[in-house]
Amino acid sequence: AIVETNCPWTPGNKWKYDFRMNLRFHGGTRTVYSSASADYRCTKYQPGGTMLTINGSNSGRVVDSGTDPLGRFCWLALRGHRDEGWLIISAYRVSQTSSHNAGATTAYTQQYTALRAMGKSRPDPRWQILLDMEDLIGRFRAKGFRPIIGMDANGDWKGKRPDMQMTRFIERCGLVDPFLDKFQVSTRTYINGPNRLDFWLMDAVAVPAIRGIGYLGTHEGAANADHVLGWVDFDERVLFQGVINRPVQLHSREFLIEQD
Repeated sequence: AIVETNCPWTPGNKWKYDFRMNLRFHGGTRTVYSSASADYRCTKYQPGGTMLTINGSNSGRVVDSGTDPLGRFCWLALRGHRDEGWLIISAYRVSQTSSHNAGATTAYTQQYTALRAMGKSRPDPRWQILLDMEDLIGRFRAKGFRPIIGMDANGDWKGKRPDMQMTRFIERCGLVDPFLDKFQVSTRTYINGPNRLDFWLMDAVAVPAIRGIGYLGTHEGAANADHVLGWVDFDERVLFQGVINRPVQLHSREFLIEQD
């Protein structure tokens, strides 16, 4: 899951990335890209944007995919056992608010303008992405897909100044923060500040499948980046087995215990 790619994902740029990934992994790759619309003839830079790549045999589990037209997130739906699966989301949330006087070429202004054109009278891009992801998660949960989100949230819901929008999003979507639960610390992931801005958030059912989770050092991973990379290692057999002991719905039972 790669966020803030700052690239206009034109057909040509997508082809170049797909070609290199197929060379590296000998086929069996699936990638989705999201970036806001732009005049591709005169720019090689597009603020924001996300990408999500899956390689190897699990690429055959993909049953659905999609991208956000504003370039805020993209997703893949992976099928598991027992008619269940996982909704994997790569998301980028802008850092600015209305009080920051963001520049004309920033992702904030880009999203603000697009949301105004969509009929939002006083749009808040930082809150709107959470609302839209909540809607996506709700629609896929109804189909049996549980969420796993890799996100640059540009806010720390457990920092010294908690991001209450993120807190509401986590509670309303029924998500957990497995790194915080394991280590009981909200470590710094932003080079120019003290906060943890990057998260793996997921449905609690995914936690037993986690074999390791953490962040790389500031000297590892992407060059010239101001955020560190986060990782999570899942046991595939546990992750894709589905919920084994699933209670029968009340209306599906032929009789109740209290009916002698």
